[in-house]
Amino acid sequence: MKRRPLVYLTILYSLGICTAYVYPLSPVIWFSCVIGILLFWFAVGGGKRDTVSWVLLVAFFCLGGAVYQVKDNLQQNLLSLLPLEQEVTVRGRIQSGPVEYPGRTVYLMEFSNRARVHLVIRGEETDTFQIGDQVEVTGLLTRPRQARNPGEFDYRAYLWRQGVLAELSCSPGAVKSTAPVDFHWRNAILGAKDSFSRLVEEHMSPRAGAVVNALIFGDKTALEKDLKELFLILGIMHLLAVSGLHVGFLLVLIRLLRELFRLRPGYDLLLTGALLFFYCVLTDFTPSVLRASLMAFIFSLGKWIGKERDYYTGLAAAALVLLLYNPHHLFQSGFQLSFIAAGSIVYFRPALKVVLPKSFRFRELLMVPIAAQIGVLPVSAYYFNLISVIGLPVNVALVPLAGLIVVAGLAAFLVSLFSSGLAGILLVSLGVALDTLIGIFIPLERVPLAAIKVATLSWLTLAVYYLGAIIMRELMLKEQWRTKLREWSKTLIAGTIIAICLVVGWYQLHPRPLEIVFLDVGQGDSIFLRTPKGITVLLDGGGTPPWGSSDYRVGKEVVIPYLERRGVREIDLLISSHPDTDHLQGLEEVLSELGAKTVIIPPAGLFIGGYDSLLQLAESKGIPVAEVVAGDRILLEEGSISLEILNPPAYGQAFFTAADNNNSLVIRVKYGKGTFLLTGDVEGEGLKHLLEMGETGPVSIFKAPHHGSRTGYYEPYLNRLEPVAVILSVGRNSFGHPAPELLEYWEKRQVAVYRTDEQGAIVIYTDGQTLNIRPFL
Repeated sequence: MKRRPLVYLTILYSLGICTAYVYPLSPVIWFSCVIGILLFWFAVGGGKRDTVSWVLLVAFFCLGGAVYQVKDNLQQNLLSLLPLEQEVTVRGRIQSGPVEYPGRTVYLMEFSNRARVHLVIRGEETDTFQIGDQVEVTGLLTRPRQARNPGEFDYRAYLWRQGVLAELSCSPGAVKSTAPVDFHWRNAILGAKDSFSRLVEEHMSPRAGAVVNALIFGDKTALEKDLKELFLILGIMHLLAVSGLHVGFLLVLIRLLRELFRLRPGYDLLLTGALLFFYCVLTDFTPSVLRASLMAFIFSLGKWIGKERDYYTGLAAAALVLLLYNPHHLFQSGFQLSFIAAGSIVYFRPALKVVLPKSFRFRELLMVPIAAQIGVLPVSAYYFNLISVIGLPVNVALVPLAGLIVVAGLAAFLVSLFSSGLAGILLVSLGVALDTLIGIFIPLERVPLAAIKVATLSWLTLAVYYLGAIIMRELMLKEQWRTKLREWSKTLIAGTIIAICLVVGWYQLHPRPLEIVFLDVGQGDSIFLRTPKGITVLLDGGGTPPWGSSDYRVGKEVVIPYLERRGVREIDLLISSHPDTDHLQGLEEVLSELGAKTVIIPPAGLFIGGYDSLLQLAESKGIPVAEVVAGDRILLEEGSISLEILNPPAYGQAFFTAADNNNSLVIRVKYGKGTFLLTGDVEGEGLKHLLEMGETGPVSIFKAPHHGSRTGYYEPYLNRLEPVAVILSVGRNSFGHPAPELLEYWEKRQVAVYRTDEQGAIVIYTDGQTLNIRPFL
């Protein structure tokens, strides 16, 4: 067995980074530990090999923590110097860009104090800036949007890991170049890339051109959303994220050039290094490309000096270099997927040689994608909540074709440096081939069970999966493991049975709690309930106001992704409190995408035409709709959890003001000693009616009506409630929500107030006896 010290050092360095992430300590403490360990070794250990090994391992563990903490503290200090949440006029230097999106253009900008921000120019940009240009900008400096609901993509953390601290938003006319750069070597390379992209636009269809730019450069900005979803379902999204696979295709091209020009080994190494660096610049130094390029150059260098190739050491060396430069890479999905895929190919391929018979014709073709899938499948499911069932056969068929496309595209790019006409001919042929391929693969999206949506996997599930995969691999390849298994088989079987009994017993003694989640959907309502037996309820789904100019849809962007991350494939009970857009629109999107077993609404006749769209959608999907009024009761779990309808009145229209709001469903959720009052948008007149009907407290949780508005503040009713906490589902608005007098009222009564606009989603767990309230932020 080979000794691979660099592998162990890299693992301990990574564990040090993780430890510093979870338990932040001063860099002085970390570095003191490193120095103390080394001094101890010099004083006591001497030069013994065993002593050197453990000293280095511990030292690298502490070094990982120290480097991470230094990096993180430096960014925190720079962040504290920024004048956030205000209009500023600042100067800085363009570091990268432009990256164009619909309605905005983004640059990476660095201030004189080394703080990096995204310069976001909103609107049609007239001037284009280059790397190295010094600019003066007047705009709003803010923190990037952070995740506000469980499992949501955290854009702020994503940028933080790249060293980007804030966003500077401005209009096109607010950016002025103060010192344009005459020449920058990266501009020369990126200029060639821009010229090639223009050739692609001229000689290819928009779809084929977008795929080529994504395949070669990792630029997915022009890729249509439906095409991205197609690639995700087919399990080939990794082809659009430049990675080691693409570097491998580049190495094929380098080998062809080497043989064409009959280069000697030294010049071969120079060509390899130059083209790999050139490609890293073109792809903006993507971690996966850096990993593969570093490995390729290390192996080329080793071959030149006559060293034996070791893939594990090469992987470890590439990871260590990247993590020394930026320890935040460790928490990026691209970094994780890249190294796990490469490591899995090396680790599991020998086992697949044993499993797949030698007589099998496609044995060699299948081993690499299967080995890679074994490693990346759970991580991919963790990040994307999707497992592609047809991914393996599609990968086997498409990866070689993708290789030809990438090699041909890179060749066309190199040719374009000398002859745009010849490059155009190559691109026309490539475009026809791509359009044909896309046409072939589009019908596969409709294949039943082409992809399975899954809940976000727990860390325990990931650990069990990888432990099981490693044990299976070792059993296949090592006789001593199989011998030990036979010796310990009875003990293992007995242990497994005992473990299962303990787990079952634990869940019997500690049943799952009732979970109520007040999602942060901005200025709107959306409440998700899951009972101990797994029954799901969605009350309202938020929505975008009809006067909003954005095409952003809360249901599609927030509610549905949240439900999918929770593993919800169909809602058991979908409830609409009333048909206002900021409550109903998201529900319609959920109903269309996921469906429901039953839809509950207040009497549709109380809202003239308000429910027409929802009713038509439910009818088209064959979903029953039930109207409920005060006095109705819905049992979610027999004898334990119920929904009691308190409003609207059973005898029809009873309100003279704000009828739509006052006819909102008011629901009392009861579970054991816990009572949750969910009030929709009911206003003062509706609350007065509830008071007259005796529908008052005490309650455990009170969801303040109408986003905490002044119209929903009726003190005589509130005086009858004795809540443990009040929930305000509210977002940025121009209505003055929540009303100051409402906040002051609950503050005087010393009742805790939780706000989705300040604390993100509010998650509540109850076993019917106790409450556990967890704000997401």
